[in-house]
Amino acid sequence: MSDFIFYCILIQLILLVPSFYFYQWILSKTRLTAVKTYAYVCTILIPIILTCLFIHINTQYIAPWVRSEKFDSQKWKTNEQHRYRMINDIVNNNLLIGKTKVEVITLLGNTTEEEPCNDCIGYSTNEPNQGFSIDHKVLEINFDSASSVTAVSINDW
Repeated sequence: MSDFIFYCILIQLILLVPSFYFYQWILSKTRLTAVKTYAYVCTILIPIILTCLFIHINTQYIAPWVRSEKFDSQKWKTNEQHRYRMINDIVNNNLLIGKTKVEVITLLGNTTEEEPCNDCIGYSTNEPNQGFSIDHKVLEINFDSASSVTAVSINDW
C-alpha cells in the first residue's frame, strides 16, 4: 500500500505547477476577481482530496481483494501473519457454518482470543493495514446451544 500512496503523491507533485496554470485558465473564464488566489487554493486542496480518496479506495477495496487467498488449514495454523488473507474465503463461502466446535478447532487450531461472549471463539488476523489501533480484526465464530457454528464474521475486538 505504501508504494501506491507514494506514487499517487509523486504524480500529484509533478502535476502541481501545470495544474495551477490549468486552474488559473479555467477560473479566468469565470467572473471571479481573485483568480490567482482561487487557483492556489485549488492547487493545494484538490491533491489533498484526491490523496484521501485514493487511500480510501486502496484500503477498502483494492488491497483486500488483491491480498485474498483460499483457506488452507495448514497455512492458517502455521503462519499467523497471513491469516488475514484467508478470512474473506472463510466468511464469504461459509466454510465453517454447521461445523461443531471440535471440528472448527481441528481446522483452525486453538483459539487466539479471549471470548467476549459465552458462545463464540475468535482468531486474530494480524491485518497489516490496521495501524496502531487498540482494536484488531478477529475472525469471530458464533455457536448455538448444540455447539454448532451459526455465524462467522470479521469484527474488531
